Order: sequence, then structure tokens, then C-alpha cells
Amino acid sequence: MERRNLSGAGLSTPPIQYSHGVLATAPQAILTTSGQVAIRADGSIPEGIEAQLELIFQNIESILVDGGFTMADVVQARTFLTDADQLRASRAAFTKWLGSAQPASTLVIVKSLISPALLAEVEVMAVR
Repeated sequence: MERRNLSGAGLSTPPIQYSHGVLATAPQAILTTSGQVAIRADGSIPEGIEAQLELIFQNIESILVDGGFTMADVVQARTFLTDADQLRASRAAFTKWLGSAQPASTLVIVKSLISPALLAEVEVMAVR
């Protein structure tokens, strides 16, 4: 697959490492994840936004690896947060896990997720 990060004429520079668009040509495979939340295999939920985002991205990486992908293959990410004050933690996690890939990215503040204990949800699309 060939990949080109796009910025478009006249667009502002993103505040973190993401691209306004990603062109992937001749992909051999596309992997999309469902929205991932911070629920451990035993059903427990870690406390705090940082711990939840860490688990979310660990889970996303596990799905990618299961499909033969890496974080570097991610071209699109969508993040849902329940509180705008979580933005700093979200940006730090995004940069740690996806920064070098610079995927196209959308972030939405929502009223709530499926459980009040859940603070974030992330879904990605990867191509190779």
C-alpha cells in the first residue's frame, strides 16, 4: 500500500500529530474496529481517563495485531470523550499510540457512553 498524508491548501496545522486526510492507494486489506471502551476481560473498568485510554489503545493494538496490522497502518481514528476536560489526556494518548501514523482524526464530546463509568471510546480504520 502507498500512503500519503494530506493537509489541503489553506488548512490550519493540526494541534497534535494527525492528518486532515490520508490517501491509501491499492490497499490489500482494510481493518476497522468497533468502538473500543475500557472494559477489561474480567468486566472491570479502570478508574480515570489516563488508565482508560491506555487500556483502549492496548485493546486496539491487540485487534490490529490479530489482523496482521500495526498502529502504523491506522489511517482513521474517531475518539468520543464524555468531558471536554479530558482533551489533554486524550491528546497525550493519541500522540503516544498513533502519533507517528498521523491518521485522519475526529474527536467528539458526548453526553455519555454505554456506562457512566466509561469516559472514552475510540475506533480506528487501518489499511495495508
